[in-house]
Amino acid sequence: MTDREPIHWSTLKSIARSPAHYLWAASHQFVATASMRIGTAVHSIILGESTPVRVFDGAARRGKEWQAFAAEITDARTTILLRSEMAIAERMADAVRGCPDAMSALNGAHELELEWSIAGRRCAGRIDSISSAVLCDLKSTRDASPARFPWQARSLEYAAQLGWYYDGVLAAGHAAPDNVSIVAVESAPPHCVVVYDLSDDLLEMGRRRARALLEQLLVCESSDAWPGYAQGPVILDVMTHDDPGAELDFGEGTETE
Repeated sequence: MTDREPIHWSTLKSIARSPAHYLWAASHQFVATASMRIGTAVHSIILGESTPVRVFDGAARRGKEWQAFAAEITDARTTILLRSEMAIAERMADAVRGCPDAMSALNGAHELELEWSIAGRRCAGRIDSISSAVLCDLKSTRDASPARFPWQARSLEYAAQLGWYYDGVLAAGHAAPDNVSIVAVESAPPHCVVVYDLSDDLLEMGRRRARALLEQLLVCESSDAWPGYAQGPVILDVMTHDDPGAELDFGEGTETE
């Protein structure tokens, strides 16, 4: 069997929707939204330029001037922002730097690249910040409030992502950090910042979730079967709206792996 590329969380998370979505994500180039580009720039300012960022001074991402600028970019990893987008990123970064709790959580080795193996399968990740005290991920969000952000964290599988990184740290031979945290910064003024520490129960749940997604992927790879949502008819029944997060739109979040 040919050696496969390492599994990254940014792709693995797609299998939570369906194996067909994973296969598509793994075989097609990712296209970042404006909010994701801004989030990447915040990462670059706070954590260092592991992902190159360039600023385009034109008014829009179109026209001959834009085409000429984009053609000069030779590094495919480069994120290109409009000047207005970069200004937002700089204000968000200033808000993070102005929060002592956030900077304490992010006081470690930045953008640490790790590779490890689970069940003989190569895995990889890039951790925003890690020290003996904290494994921390920096997230941009529309709403960092304790009333709303937990729903975004659940919807976007943040606990599983951090569980993936935590297990990667252990598998790569590093000591377990004391805490696992998220620094959430809002993308709109006044750019409030909140530090969220994962409970032991949530971290363990995230680790189990990440491992379950990996096991599902290994089954799909071994069988070369990549089904969509269902393989037969599904009953459509009465729905309830008990979930307070059911109608929330979580369009933000940044992956920099």
